[in-house]
Amino acid sequence: MKKIENIYVKYTAKKPILFFLLVLVSVSLILFLTVTTKTNLFLTCDASIERDKIIVDGLMESCTGQLYVYDNREEQIYPVEITETVQDDGTTIFYIADAEALSGLPREVKADIPADEISLFERIFIRGGKSNE
Repeated sequence: MKKIENIYVKYTAKKPILFFLLVLVSVSLILFLTVTTKTNLFLTCDASIERDKIIVDGLMESCTGQLYVYDNREEQIYPVEITETVQDDGTTIFYIADAEALSGLPREVKADIPADEISLFERIFIRGGKSNE
């Protein structure tokens, strides 16, 4: 045990260049990973399900890809593939690929719509973890 302590003291206390180099590499790696890692921001809205479409009040951006629908977030979330987005009379209609996937849900549900994709760096250090600003 004494030998390990001597090595630590030799390379960090007497010659701190290795210690500073290790700290610099660690901080650089953390910054690089947070800048390159992307995360989605979701907008949660009240929605209603009608056969092969999900209707949301308000005008949303055109969205193709995936949308998440649920009655209770604690129990189960259903990923839904969106084929087309139509805006009509202050509502947004998302047409879904598989209407049978939502057969177990009630008519009134909540929908998480992907709003934006930002870096982890921006979400943590710039926005302070707040995703709705």
